[in-house]
Amino acid sequence: IVSDLKNPALNQSHINQITNLLGGDIFGDDDFRFGRLVDLQAYNFVEQISAISTQATNEHALQDMLNSVRNTLDNLQYIINPCKFQKNSYMLEGSEDILAQIDDILAKINSVRASKYVSPLRSNADEMMKSIRQIQYIVTLLYNVQNKWSFISVIFQAGDISRKLQNEAKELQSVDKIWRNLSTKLNDDPSLFFRSINVNITNQVIPDLENASNILERIQKSLEDFLEQKRVT
Repeated sequence: IVSDLKNPALNQSHINQITNLLGGDIFGDDDFRFGRLVDLQAYNFVEQISAISTQATNEHALQDMLNSVRNTLDNLQYIINPCKFQKNSYMLEGSEDILAQIDDILAKINSVRASKYVSPLRSNADEMMKSIRQIQYIVTLLYNVQNKWSFISVIFQAGDISRKLQNEAKELQSVDKIWRNLSTKLNDDPSLFFRSINVNITNQVIPDLENASNILERIQKSLEDFLEQKRVT
């Protein structure tokens, strides 16, 4: 009993449970004496106190895992380089490594959520899972949009393509603007999406990236049709 009561993992919730169980407060008393446990007949609650202590130890371990997830996210960041084919824009490197680390983070959070001791931490773990899924989605969008945009932009720099596909060239300019604004923000703060989820940022970034992705898909389809027609003729 004494060993369980000295468990450093006990928090106020566990202390309240033990106090209610014993019908008296034994914590934070400078004049505490061992006889107090006898007076409260603590020997009748050995298993219950042990169970509370075990819960506290495991909750503490789970919280440490969630804290390590937060620390990992805090240290994630892109490697930013100036774009060679577009002024005032930047290219993001490290997406694949970031996605791999996010996969590891999600596995760790799932392990926490699967624990039978997770109940007091469930809300926090579920919220972290939701946030990290959102981060994963943004990083994937950034990766895909950058690849499509860089590929198509280089092709459209050929004068013949731009003249033949004028509507698509104008649409590409809208993607240029989206990428320029977003990549500039990331150049200023390479950890923008990892230290914390800013709802205002994500609510704007996700629609912009989804719009850019859809535009690039249309342009790519038109480009493929144009090149195929040119090859045939």
